[in-house]
Amino acid sequence: MKKEISQRITIFGFVMTCIIVFYHCGTPKIAISSFDEKWNTYLGTVFDGLAVLAMSWFFTITGFLLFYNLTLSNYLIKIKSRMVSLLVPYLLWQIIYVIKSLVSGGDFSGKYFMDTVFLLEQWPPAGQLWYLYAVFLLALLSPIFLLIFKKKKVGILTPWFLVLVIVILTYRIWFLSSDIAIAFRTYGYIPNILMYFPAYIVGAFYGYFVKDGDDSSLKYCVSMIFVAFMFEGLYEGITFDILIRMLPIFILYLFPIREFMVDRKVYKLSFLVYALHQLFKGECLGCIRNFISQIIPYAIVSNVFGRFLYLFVVIGIASVMYMVLKKVCPKGLKLLTGGRG
Repeated sequence: MKKEISQRITIFGFVMTCIIVFYHCGTPKIAISSFDEKWNTYLGTVFDGLAVLAMSWFFTITGFLLFYNLTLSNYLIKIKSRMVSLLVPYLLWQIIYVIKSLVSGGDFSGKYFMDTVFLLEQWPPAGQLWYLYAVFLLALLSPIFLLIFKKKKVGILTPWFLVLVIVILTYRIWFLSSDIAIAFRTYGYIPNILMYFPAYIVGAFYGYFVKDGDDSSLKYCVSMIFVAFMFEGLYEGITFDILIRMLPIFILYLFPIREFMVDRKVYKLSFLVYALHQLFKGECLGCIRNFISQIIPYAIVSNVFGRFLYLFVVIGIASVMYMVLKKVCPKGLKLLTGGRG
């Protein structure tokens, strides 16, 4: 893989993880003035929008890496690798969160565990890791898309045209009124998978066809945005939704790399930060924001600095956990992180 592409994947993997931590901190509700309320609400919407970009990034890069040099002959090898990097850490962290909940007085039944962890019915105990299971299921379906990609031409259709059709049809599901469509798009966290599927399939296309392409390869994303614009009259909001899901490709190919951004040790903590940050939020975030509010009562201050301080706390916990496991139980570290770091 081209060096710059690999570096951007690592760098922005950490950046997008930080954004997800910020997002899950939420926005303080109590403001002391109309000015405070206005800008506090505005910042909340900014972090909400950035979270959509971050999840689009994760789905795009997951599709990109899976379909990079993917063939039907190495499909099983790739799936085995995804079991290690996606399914195993997903299951281990679900168990960790269940144990933590039980220790805190929670109650979990076997049926609830099956419904949430495997059947997509609700968010799993470690809810932030839902996408690991989602992209693993999508990986199992990759031969379907691989067959489409392998056909350089299907009649007068090209693989990219088929991607455009698939994305528009996926978006149309939100506007269908049939009972089947409503039941499907409202089941568990299927809506979230549908939301980010366009990012995944575009990432898969680029991973398979473009790989280390130059700027001209971005014409595909531009055409996707144009097609979305043409459908805006039918599906209100599709232009913005598709635009934000195309941004990861632009970042992947265009974002300038500076020396200070490369090979930072903190990047190896990305997965642990992502997996851990919900585990301590209830006990920690409230204390941080209460402390800030006692010094400066503005909600906007608590909103911003609370997110950053909590991120630093999680990075600290992840760093200690990483060092201890690496020294005491490196195999356990590898299982918990899926071999990352």
